[in-house]
Amino acid sequence: MIVNIIKIEDIEELMYQSFKKEIANFAKSKNNKNIYAFVFDCDLGNFNLCLRYANERDYKNRLADYDKYAYMCQPYGKKGLFGYKYSVGDFGRIDWKVEGEIMHFFNSGYCQVVDAVYYGNAIRPADTFEYNGEFLKGDTQTELLHCYDGAFYKDGVFFVGLGDKLMNILEEIIVNCILRLKNDDLGLDQTDDFIMFMCDHDISNATLAEYVKRTVDKDIFEQLTDYSSLEEIQ
Repeated sequence: MIVNIIKIEDIEELMYQSFKKEIANFAKSKNNKNIYAFVFDCDLGNFNLCLRYANERDYKNRLADYDKYAYMCQPYGKKGLFGYKYSVGDFGRIDWKVEGEIMHFFNSGYCQVVDAVYYGNAIRPADTFEYNGEFLKGDTQTELLHCYDGAFYKDGVFFVGLGDKLMNILEEIIVNCILRLKNDDLGLDQTDDFIMFMCDHDISNATLAEYVKRTVDKDIFEQLTDYSSLEEIQ
């Protein structure tokens, strides 16, 4: 059996270059005007990711529907990071094109997290993951169990906990890419309070704040989360 060695550092560089190219393409579009947020919208548990943007024009258009959704935004209303203006699900979407070794890494992680753990599916890439010069393994090994006509049978093994490690590494990769991209000339027409951050699906406001804090300048972060002093955003 041929084993493919995936070096995580190589994946990070590939993702950084891919993000940079995707954002440069977006910068040429008509939507690149007064961008106040750019988000790496993740579903880490499924190794899925899209890019999202928010501009002032689209936000003003969304305000026409605010009264319909105001009840969902309480107690924050239009205020700050947890309010209507920064509702990531309402941002414009860019379908990031995943290909090559990045796709292989994502598929490998998905198989470790979803197929093996939840479905007992042994059809997965025969990969070895190298990170900081060491090979990644899970905490323990277990045999995959399958069900056929109501009877369970064993087929192969997988490393328990490897999927969780890969999810954590993917999160670190994305944060590192954002920190690098922040210092690049991406061609974005940014507002003075522009922020770039990652988020995951179905997270609490506290967890969202922790994500944002990692990549957003302290003064802007405090402006967006100090609800004792925030004025209603119009």
